Amino acid sequence: MPTVLLVDDELDNLLPLKSVFEANGYSVQLATNGKEALDKLACCFRGLIVSDWEMPVMDGLDLCRQVRSRPTTRELPIILLSALPEPADGPPCGCVYFRKPANLDVLVQSASRLIAHHMYLAIAAPAGRWQGVDARCWP
Repeated sequence: MPTVLLVDDELDNLLPLKSVFEANGYSVQLATNGKEALDKLACCFRGLIVSDWEMPVMDGLDLCRQVRSRPTTRELPIILLSALPEPADGPPCGCVYFRKPANLDVLVQSASRLIAHHMYLAIAAPAGRWQGVDARCWP
């Protein structure tokens, strides 16, 4: 079962997201700011992060930067949510951007695609190190 870490300082935003992800078969963890989310990521998290951009303590952008700076989490897919328009130069830190209020069905579909892509990359990456190895050279 895929896991989604939902990060938002407003329960009115977290609870509908939690309900829709659980209804679609996801295991859900909650955090109310970026620092709390990082604490949850410290323990072997594999899944997707859906984070609000503007929060106290640590906002979503700082959370993204921290996630990308850590070897154990840098490849995690991240969706950023904000009431603000998407930045002109595109979403930061390789995130997917949704403007609030987001269509929850589209959000879950996007999350499913991101998780599937992330799982594919996790499987394909170890195989890539064997490219260019001549099988005839094996003992």
